Order: sequence, then structure tokens, then C-alpha cells
Amino acid sequence: MLSLEHALAHLQDPEVMRDASKKQQIEQFLEAVKSDPAALPVAQKYISEPSQPVQTWFACQLLQTWLRPTRWATLDASQRDLVRSLILQPLLQQQQDGYISRQLAALWVELGVVLDWPESNAHFLTQIETVAASAPVGWEMLAGVWELVYASGRRARVVHARRLQLKRALLAGRHALLPFELLEAQLSAVPRSTALVVAALGAVQSVIGLLEPQPGSAPSVALIDRLVHEAAAPLRHQQQQQAAQGPSPFELEVPLRSLQLLHELLSRRLLPGASACCVCVCVCVCTHVYTALQSCTNCSPAACSRVRLRVVCVCVFVCVRMCTRHCRAARTALPPP
Repeated sequence: MLSLEHALAHLQDPEVMRDASKKQQIEQFLEAVKSDPAALPVAQKYISEPSQPVQTWFACQLLQTWLRPTRWATLDASQRDLVRSLILQPLLQQQQDGYISRQLAALWVELGVVLDWPESNAHFLTQIETVAASAPVGWEMLAGVWELVYASGRRARVVHARRLQLKRALLAGRHALLPFELLEAQLSAVPRSTALVVAALGAVQSVIGLLEPQPGSAPSVALIDRLVHEAAAPLRHQQQQQAAQGPSPFELEVPLRSLQLLHELLSRRLLPGASACCVCVCVCVCTHVYTALQSCTNCSPAACSRVRLRVVCVCVFVCVRMCTRHCRAARTALPPP
């Protein structure tokens, strides 16, 4: 009699998997296990206790099977709570490695967007906020929610009626501005993690690309000012450090991400008009990038040139957009002749 442990062990055995009949037998056995709700405690064991990678992978596959709407409808309330707990708790406690965490994060987003939120789990987004406060995978989850809700056409993975319902739910409360509020909190955190800041900037940039410009969907002026600071301050610090100590490694990821996010905000017409300082700061950033990268010691001259060109292009775009906007505002404010 084939046991689950033996079947999973055989999956990693090339000799066994080369035998077509044995391979088919193992795959049919595993499909039967995944289709049995009584196997959910097996997923609990593999996820909550130290397990082989193949066992944790199988647990994720088993959970994904029960997130299909037709299967989910057959589970009782206690089984649904168990599935939610099996997915969420390892994310909150950061129990799993990067690959399994991303698998669980994708399952949590799919569960909430397709099946659960807001009817059965009103705290779905709050739980993602909690994960995002301590782990980059939380920001991937946040971007994944917006991707499922706003993606349309061939990219849509949720039926149109459900997407409309979720959009209304996002716009009903503070959720429309949630990515911006979380990013502002992350930038202000003390102490803060560079990995979390980079993940936050990247996730919010992905979200902005999906948003539909409308009243109440723009970030605060305070966040824009903070992004400008993030873009300029590290470069100024680097220039001062090089002036005092000579050439040193140059970290561009956070300032470059901040500039790219400003670029996206302008492209989507979501940048508040009050942040006129963007023009002056971007000119300063161009100067600091050139000065700092001329004495960069941690990458090749060609790589530095590409980075300089990329940053300056973004800065020029921001400057032109901001100048155009303020010129139009000035013309509108002039009294008629």
C-alpha cells in the first residue's frame, strides 16, 4: 500500500519517475489525497512542523486545490477556518523560506479576492498590512490584490461582476489610499529595513499602474515630499561622504525607486500640485548622481553610465511635467485681458 510519505519520496527519485506506470500511479495517488478534505490536517502538519521541501510544496498544492470555488463550497466553517489559518499563520510568523512564503502569499490573495473578502473575512486587508509591516512578501500580497481587482482584458483572472464588487469595496473606506498610507508609514519607520522600503516602493509603483485616476485616489502631499526626500537625501549624504573619505560603494536602489515612483505618479496624473519642490530636487538629484557615480568603486564604468542615464531621464521627465503643470496653473490664474 502506497503511503503519502513514500509517494512524495518517489517524486524526487529519478529512477522511479522514469517508469511511466509508476509515475502515473504516484500522480493518481497524490491527486486522490488532494481531493480528500480529510487530508487537510496533513497540510497542517507539513506547514506548521519542520518538513522536507517536497512535503511543504505538496501542502501548498493541497491548499490550492481547495481554493477552487466548487471545492471551497463543500467545506464546512471549521475546515475553512483551518485553511485560512494554515495560509496566514506562517506568513505572520515568517516560518517559511522565500519560495514557500511567496506560494502562501499568492494563496492568501487568491482566497481573499476570489472567495472571501469582504463578506466572509472583513479583516483580509488588515492581515496583509500586518504581514507587510515586517516582511517584503506582504508588499507582494498588496500588489497582488490590486492586480486581481483592477486587471482587465486578457490579464483579468476574476470575473467582471466580482471585480466591480471589489472595486466598490476598495473605494468604500480608506482602502483606496491604503498602499500610499502603508508606504508613508514604512518610510517613517524607525529603525527601518532597506529591503522593506524597496519592496514597498516597488509594490506601490505596480499598484499605481493599475489605478484609475479619480477623486480620493491620490497620495498625500506629505508622501510626495517624503519620496522627494528619499530620492535626494541619500545622494547628498553619499556626496558628503565621498568628499570627506574618498570613493566608497554607492547605493542607488532606494533613491532610484523613489524617482521611478514619482515618474509613475506623474504619468498617471496622481501627483498633487502642491509638491512644486519636485523640480528643484530633481535638478539637484541629477547633479548628485553624476558627482557620486564619477567616483563609484563598486561597479563597472558602463554600468555607472547606464544608471546615470536612467536617473537623469526620470529626473528630466519629472521636471518637464512639473514645469508644464505649474505653467498651465499660472496661465489659468491670470486675469482675462
